[in-house]
Amino acid sequence: IRLRRVDDAMQAAKFYVEAGEKCLIAGSPGAGIRFGRGMQLALTVNKQGEIARKLGEQIEATLQRSDTFDFLLAESIDELLTRRVFDPKILLDLAKTRSQLTSNSRAERRLCELANRCAIRSGDSVAASSSLMQVASSFEKEADQASIKLLAVSLLKSAIQTLRRVAGTQAERDRVQNKILKIQEQLGTEFKSMQVGSVDLTQNVENARSRIRGKTKIVGLAELVLATSFHDASIAEKSAEASIRSFPLQNMFAVEKFGSTLKSATAIPPTDFGSIADDRLFYSMITEYKCLFGIVSQGTILPLIDELNLCHHLTISDVAEFVYRSPYIPSGHHEFFCIGFLAGIQGRMIEALHCLVPQLEMLIRAFLWERDVVVSSIDQKGNQREFDLNRLLEMPETVEYLSEDVVTTLRVLFTHQAGPNIRNELSHGMMTGGQFSNTNTIYAWWTIVWFALHPVAELVLEQGGTSQKSNEEDLNGLTNE
Repeated sequence: IRLRRVDDAMQAAKFYVEAGEKCLIAGSPGAGIRFGRGMQLALTVNKQGEIARKLGEQIEATLQRSDTFDFLLAESIDELLTRRVFDPKILLDLAKTRSQLTSNSRAERRLCELANRCAIRSGDSVAASSSLMQVASSFEKEADQASIKLLAVSLLKSAIQTLRRVAGTQAERDRVQNKILKIQEQLGTEFKSMQVGSVDLTQNVENARSRIRGKTKIVGLAELVLATSFHDASIAEKSAEASIRSFPLQNMFAVEKFGSTLKSATAIPPTDFGSIADDRLFYSMITEYKCLFGIVSQGTILPLIDELNLCHHLTISDVAEFVYRSPYIPSGHHEFFCIGFLAGIQGRMIEALHCLVPQLEMLIRAFLWERDVVVSSIDQKGNQREFDLNRLLEMPETVEYLSEDVVTTLRVLFTHQAGPNIRNELSHGMMTGGQFSNTNTIYAWWTIVWFALHPVAELVLEQGGTSQKSNEEDLNGLTNE
């Protein structure tokens, strides 16, 4: 292509298609991907040309002869969509048309999921919602036909999860939930899933607001920094193990978590219950922690921020009184925390997280270095490398000085692939704008703020009944220490 040798490029496209046909005959995977790449190459050098059209007809004829036509077509659409070759509207029409013709429910769901991605890419919100509704309907139809009631329950739960991605589907979710309850009644209490009602956070919100109301700026900031305590990791571990043993059927299969790019981020293995795998146990803990992040963010952190903004007009100089007195922030890094702390209070989480998340690794490294812990190593070539965040959080010294509760929370939020994985998702540019306003990122912002500023906040609240001038004198004393 770079040498503009069109004939050679088209020959390569034909070889891709031939390789796909051989994969198809041999029954080996990857036929759809090869067909997709062949079409991509043909369109690159011969867009709307006769050769590309003939190659497309050859691929279509080959696929039609296959028993797995729908899955191969889905694989080809996925490849073309990922490589951004075809107009997504064309791929959307293709996926929608075939999803209505196929008799295989799994192929239908796969094509509808692709239709959803194509619709989002082309800006068609109606088609995006419609394709998800079809996915949910496919789950429901397969559940109705399933002879195994436990499988039917699992399919119906998947239908509910899909419907949650579509606005205004509460009635449909309630209808599917009623189906689940009827099946569980037939199965008996042994196979019933735990039903959890909604959490009333009214009192939590009022308690949070009262901590700020009528207080000075500096005390209000201190209350925000010390908004909550970290979850007990040992309790979370026991709860996770009990959950696995109480609901064994939900843990008999591997779990695949997809990242922001809709590609597999990690696979959690099944467990044999005799000796529960560490990965499976931590995955169950992550589920509990995510619920906690939501409750604390909505019930405590956000109400504290709202009340602080209502009572005071905060400026960069107000937060600088805190930041520049922290004994944990190394010289030259204070400005990041001033900007990130204030941006989070003002609701600018994109700016706040981009300032603070990269600083977390530096904070922990400096914290350990001050305690004579080695935080780097020399490789075989003689290069000295600083430990990254993953390595730092795995060190026993980190647990010793920070506590198991804090380290577990940091792993769940920032580094474990089965969790929000904020540090890696943000660093590699995979987070979308909407992800910066969810409860995981709000709790992550607060966690970094707590790590950097809690010594200052604790001193302020110890002197909470004194004047602001006295607070500032004590802060100066902490800085000198």
